[in-house]
Amino acid sequence: MNAQQFFTADKHPITIVDEMPAGEQDSQRPRFMSIRETSRTGLLPEALLRRMVKQGKVPGVYSGKRFLVNYDRLCDCLNDMSFEVMNEE
Repeated sequence: MNAQQFFTADKHPITIVDEMPAGEQDSQRPRFMSIRETSRTGLLPEALLRRMVKQGKVPGVYSGKRFLVNYDRLCDCLNDMSFEVMNEE
């Protein structure tokens, strides 16, 4: 358990306690990648990713003009889509 102490502008102490061990914090943080970096993982081709971003089908955020893909959520979405296709058959 990690505890950090900060002070407000009024000099009042605030203690923030992390319940999660340090190694687990990184695994809980989503991975954001550019479209090109995401395509290099082999998940989907770059052109398809760009088309899906324009259609609003890719989870992520814009940072200026650059779109950052939430890679973990994209994997989950694709997994859910594959189950939907399997259930239709």
